[in-house]
Amino acid sequence: MSQPLVIFGHPNFTHSTYSHKFADAIKNEGFQTKILCQEYPKWEFDLTKEHDALIKSSALVFVFPIYWYSVPALLKKYVEDVLCYNWAYGENFALQNKKTLICATAGNSQEAHLQRGNNLEELLKPLRATFTYMKMEPYNFNIFFNCQDHSEAKINADILKFKQALNNL
Repeated sequence: MSQPLVIFGHPNFTHSTYSHKFADAIKNEGFQTKILCQEYPKWEFDLTKEHDALIKSSALVFVFPIYWYSVPALLKKYVEDVLCYNWAYGENFALQNKKTLICATAGNSQEAHLQRGNNLEELLKPLRATFTYMKMEPYNFNIFFNCQDHSEAKINADILKFKQALNNL
């Protein structure tokens, strides 16, 4: 039975607190993981390899920090290059009905973002729309707020929430 593919889009994974902890938390639980910045330090993707991994997975999970109210450039390039015309959309829809889960981290609280008029779920809707256009099944958003809080209790609570989201796919 295939497993979800968890794609980590942090451009500097080794200096990430949350992405790194999330990856460590699931490494022995049967999930496939892909750390884009380590696998592709020059941002040149192997389309055959990526397409094969995406097709074989039961679902796709994108984990990334919110950078300037969007996805990091590395993940944006991955989506643009790998989920390409006549493979993911156009004549063919290779990932049709594939579930997707978006797990994003944000340094500030949800309240701080809302006070500035920024609803992060709204800001990430273009990513959901992209997956819908490709006839994929956008499952859910999980935004982890207050990620500047590196307390063990906060991180452990978010790891539990992350693992629950994966297990609910």
